[in-house]
Amino acid sequence: MRTVSTHGIRMTTISPGSILQLKCLRTLNLSGNILNELPKELGELIHLRYMDLSSSRALKELPDALCDLFNLQTLVLVWCEELEKLPKAMGKLINLKHLYVSGCRKLKYLPKGIGSLRSLQALDCFYVCDHGDEEALKLSGLEIMDQLQGSLHIFNLGGNAEDAIEAEKVQLGNKKHLSSLRLLFRRRIEEHRESDEEILKALQPHQNLESLTIWNCHCTTWPLYLIKSLHNLRRVDLYDWKFCDHSPPLGKLPSLEILKIVSMNNVKKVGVEFLGIKKKKLKHCQEEFYSQN
Repeated sequence: MRTVSTHGIRMTTISPGSILQLKCLRTLNLSGNILNELPKELGELIHLRYMDLSSSRALKELPDALCDLFNLQTLVLVWCEELEKLPKAMGKLINLKHLYVSGCRKLKYLPKGIGSLRSLQALDCFYVCDHGDEEALKLSGLEIMDQLQGSLHIFNLGGNAEDAIEAEKVQLGNKKHLSSLRLLFRRRIEEHRESDEEILKALQPHQNLESLTIWNCHCTTWPLYLIKSLHNLRRVDLYDWKFCDHSPPLGKLPSLEILKIVSMNNVKKVGVEFLGIKKKKLKHCQEEFYSQN
């Protein structure tokens, strides 16, 4: 048997014996079940290429034996809401190309080992650790992951002088296959405005980027690359920029189709350049515009 799927049958346990009978398995879908734990015998499935544990809402941790699955290429953990950590030895998954962890609300960081996975092509979320845990992968761990594609969401930025230094090392501009980037800054006190500006400046994406979302940034100015370099941006979403008092001239972005701005309470005036109307003709005009305070 090469494929097993128990999606949505609300299974609560898996017997070790049943796992040992599936040693030729390539695809395992356990999504939508109520599993509290997984048996260590899972590590015996060394031919496994694809594992989906998404929406396993009772699962708090994964067995260390999972890291023995050296042929595993895709691991889906989306909406494992109780999952608190990943195994330390994730670096042993040398063939892992796709890791999906969005919606894992209790996951505070990714383990260091993930930083050695040069073949990783999809990492939907990166969690910046805010308490200096030695087991946590630092933001600079993204540096070698130039094969990343699709969307990347970086959580918990700012509030720490080290974050700006780490952001410099990421070399986000080398990740030319990313199409969507979301940056979420921590909610914290006002004094960290300067570090936010340094972090945002350092996290300059490649010009191929098509969608950019920034949440809760304490910057008072806009990074120059937002206007001068990202000419392929089709969508921009800005939320909770509470300290910025002027609007960016986003209308100068030739490919912009959707612009959404929420809670920029300090903006008193929107200039004509905001919608780019100084230009004689726009190739693509904004199809949607939201402004909300």
